Amino acid sequence: ANDWEDLFAELLGRPVDKDRRLLVVIDGLDEAAGWKAGEGFLPDLSNRVSTFGHGLKVIVAARGDDDGKYWRQRLGWNNRRLARGLSLERLNRQGIREAIVAIGVPLEHLPEPERWLDALFEKTRGEPLLVDLYSRDLLDQEEPGQRLTLQALAVRAPGLEGYVAAWW
Repeated sequence: ANDWEDLFAELLGRPVDKDRRLLVVIDGLDEAAGWKAGEGFLPDLSNRVSTFGHGLKVIVAARGDDDGKYWRQRLGWNNRRLARGLSLERLNRQGIREAIVAIGVPLEHLPEPERWLDALFEKTRGEPLLVDLYSRDLLDQEEPGQRLTLQALAVRAPGLEGYVAAWW
């Protein structure tokens, strides 16, 4: 983890033109293994903002915090002008339908498409990451519903645990 912190510090410390923009995305901060992000994580972020001006944006994704306050405090990013929280809501059944169609799943070609939506809603609990993973599984099949069947989905546990357990 220290290697990553050093790399971030090095990359953010490089000189850039004032008219350039930089977006840094750190996904799954809550899932880091063997290390916990705290106030030492990207410590001079406010100094970097003065270097990049408004051209620097950092997105940190982590679960378990509806308004981002917990993570802002934990990271020491207490300046509300520099750090804001954003909550991503879980998808409802219609949201799942829209998401899988947007990803490219031919919903109309699945056997019993309404049962698929019900099953995906139950197993994903509307979690966007899981909706994406299951959708991509459906896309990777020659025939929709061929390998990932309703029967196979029915015996999986809900949530990420059920998805990952099916890999093994």
